[in-house]
Amino acid sequence: MLENSDYQWNVKSSQGHELFLKTVQAGHANILSILFEKGHFPPAISLCTLVHCAAEKGHAQTLSILLRNEARIRAAYEARGSRPELGVEDVNKLWKQVLLDSLFIACKNGDVVVAQVLLDLHPEKDAVVNLIDATHNFAPTAMHHACIGGSAEMVRFLIAAGAHYQDTLNTDPPLFLAINHGHFGNPYTTRTTQHTHLYQIW
Repeated sequence: MLENSDYQWNVKSSQGHELFLKTVQAGHANILSILFEKGHFPPAISLCTLVHCAAEKGHAQTLSILLRNEARIRAAYEARGSRPELGVEDVNKLWKQVLLDSLFIACKNGDVVVAQVLLDLHPEKDAVVNLIDATHNFAPTAMHHACIGGSAEMVRFLIAAGAHYQDTLNTDPPLFLAINHGHFGNPYTTRTTQHTHLYQIW
């Protein structure tokens, strides 16, 4: 069936979910690889949703496959004669926003593996760890989201990657968010959680 190029891979199933979305939601990286190898790609307009989904669910391998095939997905979409709904500049801007949002999700979830994939494959490379997103008024950087989530491992990872953790913005510093969410307490007076207390890092 995979060899049949006329098969409508992008139609919705009876459950109302696209084949590719269901594959990504389940984290079936091997199936996704087979589909791509056979020349079956999702519509370029759905790539953002797929990347966001993979990051949120922590499917690092699936996410990596999507990011590494981004150019092929766009090319296949154009080859089918599909008319782009946005200009190149708008598409690139949207793509970078999706990658940044996905990084924020990974940081908040404490998923270092997914965050590493996003940093490695982001078009701006090292700069992404300190990118500021004005649409997130109270948590505009990756470090802010890591402190909200309370994962000491993630905070260490971001610092090692070059993230700024001092207050350089006109907003609450990351440490304030860590304290506000109960991740910066004294270990002798604060109930033990699954996260190492962030005060041990600073």
